[in-house]
Amino acid sequence: MNEDDRMEGKKGGGSVEGVWREIRSAIDDRILRACLPEDEDKIDLTAERLTITIDSRYKREYSLKKLEKLAEAVRRLIGEREIIIGEARSCL
Repeated sequence: MNEDDRMEGKKGGGSVEGVWREIRSAIDDRILRACLPEDEDKIDLTAERLTITIDSRYKREYSLKKLEKLAEAVRRLIGEREIIIGEARSCL
């Protein structure tokens, strides 16, 4: 999937970095914001899905508990998306 396909589903266009920054800012939960990555390299955004890679088990579990708050911010800013929160996989 190329960058055009990834950006197609966003309201108003823009970069993944900019959209991710807006989503994080729209979340009214400081702990949840702190648990979510700032680096857009850990984010994959398509027209159907938002995938977030979180390495810390605690941060991942907290983010999953607060998934509805995250989903609300996503819906408000870019529309309905499936949200997947997972850990990085290492290739051995």
